[in-house]
Amino acid sequence: MKRPIVLLAVMASLLPSGASAQLAPGASGTSSEPVDATMDEYWSGISEMGRCMATSKRDKALIFLQTDVGSADEGKAFKQLFNKQSNACMRNFVRMSFPRSHLRGTLAEALYEKAGTNPGVPGPAASAAWPKGPPINAIARCYVEGHPVEAQRLLRETRLGTKGERATIEKMAPQIAPCFPEGLKATLNPSYFRLAIAEAMYHAAGATIERN
Repeated sequence: MKRPIVLLAVMASLLPSGASAQLAPGASGTSSEPVDATMDEYWSGISEMGRCMATSKRDKALIFLQTDVGSADEGKAFKQLFNKQSNACMRNFVRMSFPRSHLRGTLAEALYEKAGTNPGVPGPAASAAWPKGPPINAIARCYVEGHPVEAQRLLRETRLGTKGERATIEKMAPQIAPCFPEGLKATLNPSYFRLAIAEAMYHAAGATIERN
């Protein structure tokens, strides 16, 4: 069977679909009015939010990450993370909207990093019990099963939304290709894939994270 070729999305200057953010006055220069965040500021902000909430709302974050992607339970758990009018983890942002998958990934990466675990090697039986999600999650799960060390290196040696992240995933592409379902034609967004990898690594670590 001919293996698919992994195509990476071009790094755009616009924010990801479904995402928007505004910085508080003065946070991005000298403006006296809120200003729209750049893509780099968005990725940095959502990453920082994940690290902050992984500490300040850890129990709720753990519940959120156990829900199936797009489920009613996920929606309820997400609301519990933002059940107050103000949220210190927003930092310099006065407004931010984003796909839940972005928060899932940044929370997962922060919790995994905080636990300081070595990469686990989940078997198919273990990973089959992980929360359900879209194809990108299944591709990430497959990759982590076969290449946990490389997946950990991606998280530890690159930052979300950077050129370094993209370059690393480009090198991983030949190993990612066999994980694509037969017949699936899609362009892989490097940052989206990194977030899916982070969640897969989090679930692979499992109880080690919950104890830390």
